[in-house]
Amino acid sequence: MALNLSTLTSSATSGDVLAEALTTADFLENVPVLRNLSRNSNKGGDAKQDVALNQPKALPLDANGKGYLYLCGVSGNYASVPDPLGSLGDFTMQIDGLNAGAVRPDTLSTLISQYDNSSGFDASFILRINTDGTLNLVLYTTAGSESLTSSAVPANTAGIQVKRVGTIVEYLIDTGSGFNIHDTDTSNGISLSNASCDVQIGVANTVTSRLKGKISRAIIWDNGTQAGDPVLDVDFTATNIRHGDTKFKCATGQVITINQSGNDPATVIKKSVLRFDGVNDGLQGLFANNINSGYMFAAFSVLGDGGDDYGRIFGANINGGFDYQNTGFALRRLVSTETLNLRYSGGWGETHQNLFDDDRGDLLFESRLAPSSQKSKVNDADGNNGVTTLPDTGVAATEYSISSDSTGGSNLAIDLEYLALFPATITDAQADSVRNYINNRNNVFSLIDSQGYYFFDPQIFPIVDPAAFVSYWNGNIVGSDNTLNASVSQSTVNDQPTRDGYKVTFNDNADHLVVASPLSGGQAGWQIVGTSLGTFAYRVNANAVTELNLLGNFGSTFRKTGDLYGIILLPESASSADIESARKLLTDRGASDGDIIGISFSYAWLDRTDIVEFKSIRLSNTINFTSAWHNSTSLSSFGAIDASNGSNFSSAWRGTSALTSFPSGAKLGTEATNVNFTSAWQSSGLTSFPALDLSTGSNFANSFTSSALTSFPAGIKMGTAATGDVQFTDTWRDTTLSSFPALDLGNGKFFNGAWRDCDELTSFPSDIKLGTNKTGLAFPDTWRGSGLASFPALDLSTGAFFNSAWQGCSSLTSFPAGAKLGTSASNVNFSGAWRQSGLTSFSTPLPTADILVASWRDCSSMTSFSVAELPLATDSRQSFLNCDFSTFSTEIPKSKAFQYCWSGCSSLTDFSADVLANWNPVSLYDSVFDETWANCTSLTAQSVENILVSIDASGKYATTNGASGGSALADAGIDIDYNTATGTPAYSTLASLKAKGWSIIVNNVTL
Repeated sequence: MALNLSTLTSSATSGDVLAEALTTADFLENVPVLRNLSRNSNKGGDAKQDVALNQPKALPLDANGKGYLYLCGVSGNYASVPDPLGSLGDFTMQIDGLNAGAVRPDTLSTLISQYDNSSGFDASFILRINTDGTLNLVLYTTAGSESLTSSAVPANTAGIQVKRVGTIVEYLIDTGSGFNIHDTDTSNGISLSNASCDVQIGVANTVTSRLKGKISRAIIWDNGTQAGDPVLDVDFTATNIRHGDTKFKCATGQVITINQSGNDPATVIKKSVLRFDGVNDGLQGLFANNINSGYMFAAFSVLGDGGDDYGRIFGANINGGFDYQNTGFALRRLVSTETLNLRYSGGWGETHQNLFDDDRGDLLFESRLAPSSQKSKVNDADGNNGVTTLPDTGVAATEYSISSDSTGGSNLAIDLEYLALFPATITDAQADSVRNYINNRNNVFSLIDSQGYYFFDPQIFPIVDPAAFVSYWNGNIVGSDNTLNASVSQSTVNDQPTRDGYKVTFNDNADHLVVASPLSGGQAGWQIVGTSLGTFAYRVNANAVTELNLLGNFGSTFRKTGDLYGIILLPESASSADIESARKLLTDRGASDGDIIGISFSYAWLDRTDIVEFKSIRLSNTINFTSAWHNSTSLSSFGAIDASNGSNFSSAWRGTSALTSFPSGAKLGTEATNVNFTSAWQSSGLTSFPALDLSTGSNFANSFTSSALTSFPAGIKMGTAATGDVQFTDTWRDTTLSSFPALDLGNGKFFNGAWRDCDELTSFPSDIKLGTNKTGLAFPDTWRGSGLASFPALDLSTGAFFNSAWQGCSSLTSFPAGAKLGTSASNVNFSGAWRQSGLTSFSTPLPTADILVASWRDCSSMTSFSVAELPLATDSRQSFLNCDFSTFSTEIPKSKAFQYCWSGCSSLTDFSADVLANWNPVSLYDSVFDETWANCTSLTAQSVENILVSIDASGKYATTNGASGGSALADAGIDIDYNTATGTPAYSTLASLKAKGWSIIVNNVTL
């Protein structure tokens, strides 16, 4: 009692499934007979439709099995692309995958257009086919238009290309042997500027010249040579586009929308279907004997509004009767709702709301109809265990109908993929097998299921074409319902791996296999890879698998070499036990359980954006992990790996933006010496980090730069066991740390930019150890631009470089007088150290200060500077530029340059003669007093006198060595601005200064 009806399930069986008189139904052909493939003695006859207008039409896959966009020629059905093109002078337009009906259409048929008469046809074009098969290119601009037409093309034309170079237009066609010139024409050469309307495929201006047929691909280049990347590439065969998709991103980045209308909508076809129009399409057949029950399975998708009221999926009745009588049964729509109405032996009930909704996509519906046993599911879920109002009596059906009732009415608008009726007595296990078979064969509601997995097995990996290294393998594991017959190839001899019937060997980093359909479809699951380098397990979400290499899917110039013993893909739901079983299967075949001595995993998983989770594995023999997981942007979970002998983790997890935490049990370089962690977690998504033992690290430059860190562990060990100087340059730069622990960083010497731009870091620990074991420490930019509001009195006495250390710390209003900054060093650099900070005062001694260039520049809130002296300062340029104190008396006896030193100090009134009373530098810089007191608009006349008297008292001449007879300074000006309301300076030393070569400029007047 089994009825098995199937639509175009594969190109290999289409002749049997849809054949009438041994012919095969082609694209858009009406289907008068749907073969009944049941071998049961009760199967009866085929499903037929004698009325031509009532026959469903075939939408089969192409021979290449890649799919296309189907267009029905009805208003509202087309593909649209937001204006992507820019200016088009010379151009190439190409349309692939046409059918004969599109080439010889009933009406004018647009292939592609950008047409908008609302803007005066500015930058518009239409490429279309006339009813006589000629090609027509129409170009519009505000200056005019032109229409170019070719001679008629053959009916078997599958591809059309139009090129314009200057004024020459070429029409090329593809009838199976590639594009060849068909005709030429002469254009005005008008340029199409950037239009504002959408590009449309299959229609012009959404309403005119609609295409009825199919298109596989539409491409436009903004040149006539097809050089470089196109400006538009909509490839409906692309693997990222699924059956029935209505919005997706194309290869050139634009988002494509499939506009749909009616019950014969535009559809991306990626599987063969029979289309029933919901108006009058239907098929009827006979059983050989009375059927009293059944277990029906149907794979289909609803179209538009679903069709007629009470539209049938399937119905059965006695000869001349009706399926709703007590002799029949029916699975049908409830009036015009989206609810399923079940009829059985004259009774009825409702099951499954929202079933007849075209937004639900592909459905695998199953229903058992038998006395006292009515149940149903949708996509193996939404179970309904029966309708109690149905009678317990059986039925006696001898006729059946598909997408209609016995009279040909009550038609359902669906795309039918598979239909089968089995005895109602099949067991649940048998029903599971049927469901899984249909689901896996037709990819209805999941790629794979939990009953099995795919397996690339080198031991059953026959070479079909040795010259091209083309091979096919069957991906079915014994006991699984999943089968995956796929192919791989490698036509480049130097890129071909070798095989010995036991394993596949990838000999160098060029060796790889190109994966053909169906593996280029989306995959998600656990990928277990057994190799001579180790056996790895990672959860992947791969949207376009195009390559097979030693470590899995991804291809790059950093492919690893070694032997591959197999790749297994488990479902995402696989348990740890399942994963370990798969690993054991591979290690039992010869794959290494852990890494081997001397192996480098540098760049091993670089850019593997498909990896979501990386399982823990022993990698204790590996030394080099440089960029191992760099830019694995989907990696959100990482196992506690043992990489205890690793010495180089440079950029290992850099750019892992989805990785928010790191395992506390990881062992990184604990058995190595002077380990490199440069940029190891830079730009990662880490919000926290465990207290790992990184004591052997010697280089932490950029380790956590630009990561998402909000906290850092107090118990972490960083560089405490390293020999030599430890590098902490930019280690935590630009993170969101709000606090920092009192770590022992005593072996650190270079802290350049370590906490720079940490905006949330408002305080710093007083008991942290920074370079306490080193001398000549470097702190340039260390806390620059951070959010520090206070700073502790740290002992940084061996620091030699503090340039820009606290620059831009706008919340830092005070600095501790007890801090020791460079007190045990010499020639210390403080250039820009507190520049643009929020300091209101400063009193910290700087006895060893050497370079003070711009040290307190733009500290506009600083009203007090009370450092006793700066005895060793040799360069004071711009030191106090734009500060706000009113008095200044700190002695600066050694400075060689004061350019702009107090410039812009508009509140400065009193300048003590003590500042330069003992001025005695060993040499002078040119322009030593250039703009030194410029814009000091509050400075008193007495202060001006103090400045000039003290310079004269120093006895320094305006020469490079400060002595009489030395080389004259190029700029010997002493620039002072002051408040004239305070009187006139005495200028008692004016003559003496001039005699020493100085030029005195007061309020921009040379005296």
